[in-house]
Amino acid sequence: PGDAIVFHFLTVHGAPPNLSTKFRRRGFAARWLGDDTTYATRSGIISPPFPGLEEKLNEGDPMDVEEFPVVWKN
Repeated sequence: PGDAIVFHFLTVHGAPPNLSTKFRRRGFAARWLGDDTTYATRSGIISPPFPGLEEKLNEGDPMDVEEFPVVWKN
């Protein structure tokens, strides 16, 4: 409990089922982007979805929108 792990998103990962009847499993996912990341349209479903992002950004635009706030400026 309380552990945190960090890994590349292409790493295959998983966990055994939660067999507890008293404790829920909780998860948190964060996605971090570099300052050189640009918007690219994709076909199909993206996860998580960001509805309306295609109205705010054009192909190749920097990800300078409120959905992706800057957490650290060097």
